[in-house]
Amino acid sequence: LKKYFVYSLPLIPYSILISINQLGDRYFIVHFLGIEDAGIYSFSYSLIGTSFIVYTSIAYVIYPYISRMWTNNEMAKVKETLEIGQDIFLYIAIPITFLLIYLYPDIVRIIAGKDFIIERSLVLLIAIGHVFFGIYSIYGYVIDLSQKTFLFLKVMMVSAFLNIGLNIILIPIMGIQGAALST
Repeated sequence: LKKYFVYSLPLIPYSILISINQLGDRYFIVHFLGIEDAGIYSFSYSLIGTSFIVYTSIAYVIYPYISRMWTNNEMAKVKETLEIGQDIFLYIAIPITFLLIYLYPDIVRIIAGKDFIIERSLVLLIAIGHVFFGIYSIYGYVIDLSQKTFLFLKVMMVSAFLNIGLNIILIPIMGIQGAALST
């Protein structure tokens, strides 16, 4: 049982920290700027995040393959498969980022109205955050397969505390641009 606890226990606070990391900015926006700005930012963050859902598909498709390769100690193939997954993701994510920057105002105007449009620079910052999260999702399987899930916890602790600290500093100064930058 010890083996299973060592593997799984760090994933409990990790899950909480990942939620804090992804939703904490909205709390600070409400606290510092008000509910209206939080609604605008939350809508934009969700819309942009939905555009990058492709990383989930790539990560889930490659996981069984890299698991088998890992079990067979074929580390070169694991590395190659992860790199292919990253390349496919980036080939899709980079055009999505530029399309979002260009089309975002029109998409939001159609879906929610002109009051929900944010600056294109914010769209870029939020999109870059999702690109990094997509790469993290693909390469995170190495930590999972090595059964060193405490590394997930350490990475997310640093990320969450950094995000919280940056939100506290940047949102009062820059508004929702500070939240996008901290992302």
